[in-house]
Amino acid sequence: MWNRFAGLSIAHRLSLIVSLLLVLIFFALSWTASRMTTASAMTSAETNLQSQVSLMVGTLDSLADTLNARASAQLGLLKKTLPGEIQRSESSVLTGATELPEIRFGDVVANGNRALLQQFASANGSDPGVLVLKNGKVYRAATLSLNASGEAMHGTALDENDVFAKGLLAGEERAGVLNRQGKYYYGAMSLLRDGQGQVYGALTLRIPLEQEIAGLRQQFAKVKSGETGYVYILEPTGNAQSIAL
Repeated sequence: MWNRFAGLSIAHRLSLIVSLLLVLIFFALSWTASRMTTASAMTSAETNLQSQVSLMVGTLDSLADTLNARASAQLGLLKKTLPGEIQRSESSVLTGATELPEIRFGDVVANGNRALLQQFASANGSDPGVLVLKNGKVYRAATLSLNASGEAMHGTALDENDVFAKGLLAGEERAGVLNRQGKYYYGAMSLLRDGQGQVYGALTLRIPLEQEIAGLRQQFAKVKSGETGYVYILEPTGNAQSIAL
């Protein structure tokens, strides 16, 4: 093959060399252009996704602010509509299956008083509740929550990882998303203190989030990264080994 090449005229040999160089340059340019196009597409996708994530974060922040303001207003209304001053008596009362400190609204016993809570919930669209401390645990003195059998959960203890339980045990008023029997709520609380300023319980309020969650899911389902990438919202579970989608 070399002999055939050597036998060609100089002009012919130069023509072949130039042609070979042009082919190599063409492939090099094509490869470079492909890399640049891919990099450009990835940069564009990343910028677009960052923009959409920023929009989603803004949406969530706005919703949280709205819910927090609404919950605070509802808690204030709840206090005004109670039949009397909130106080812890010196007595205990059987609440569900648990003996708990008695909480009173004036002359009305709060423990297990579902009818009083339901009256407020029906008028305002949010669920009130009363929590009480006993032996380092947080119990439901009065609640609208039902267990899987449809029974009222008066006298049952909150999970130690619950937003309300953590807040009450720390002596802090906290708010956040709650998951009750698979349903989502936005919850807020107002601490109850005795004459010495010691925390003994809390008024709570939870706002159903069915419509808000459905709207967020519809909105976020429209956000795509490339052809197959979708957005997920992760929820901490309190367990370092797991998360919830």
